[in-house]
Amino acid sequence: MLDPWQDAAFIAQSLQQPGMRLVLAAGSETCLKCALIHAVFEQHAASAPPGELWLWLWREEHTPFLSGIDLADPPRFWIYQGANLVRSGPMHDERIGNDRESFVATVPHCEPASMPLHGDIRQRLLAGDWAR
Repeated sequence: MLDPWQDAAFIAQSLQQPGMRLVLAAGSETCLKCALIHAVFEQHAASAPPGELWLWLWREEHTPFLSGIDLADPPRFWIYQGANLVRSGPMHDERIGNDRESFVATVPHCEPASMPLHGDIRQRLLAGDWAR
């Protein structure tokens, strides 16, 4: 699993590759639902093929990075295909998919009206020095 602090430069470099799929999640360490989903997320991240980047951020550990991002219903997911946000929203533990594609499919499709909710989180990750 990638470490958002230690692997910031690698993450930024990977996201510059055309067509890279980013599966990004943010949760809270005090949230039971987050802990359950994080365990499955880690399994899928470990088996992700080249061309996919899976990254989990914790509200408590990555507060400076997540400032201004809506985490009202954690865990919150953002899925990008290249630079395009294609899915965004909360995930509920009763809907966890068994394989990577089913897991991703449980995140709602992104409606244009909801685009501002994601802030510029992918853009923040593109700055290779954001973790400093």
